[in-house]
Amino acid sequence: MTWARERTGRGKLIGEGSFLGQPDGVISGYNQRYMYFTEEDEKGNGMYARDEWGKYYTVFEAISSQFVGDETVGLSVSPDGKTMYAGYQVKGVLFAIKRKDDKEWERYR
Repeated sequence: MTWARERTGRGKLIGEGSFLGQPDGVISGYNQRYMYFTEEDEKGNGMYARDEWGKYYTVFEAISSQFVGDETVGLSVSPDGKTMYAGYQVKGVLFAIKRKDDKEWERYR
């Protein structure tokens, strides 16, 4: 896989995203169909994905002012690949995210 630098500015993400910061946690599955990452700035934060065709998605994003400005951390996937984890550092909140179809997110390295 070849990597290239790309801006994740407003308007590229489904759900908009607001990126003035830089990605933190970044993971990619074995088949490299999706790259998941966390990112935050003073206006919003959350977990996002980019598919192999360059389309961006919002997995979750802070909509409550209590999480805006918090650090999105802990991006990881369970050993069975069915649960993805991420959280907010300052508030001490951890999300365990499962797909509605109960399939794996992807197998990760």
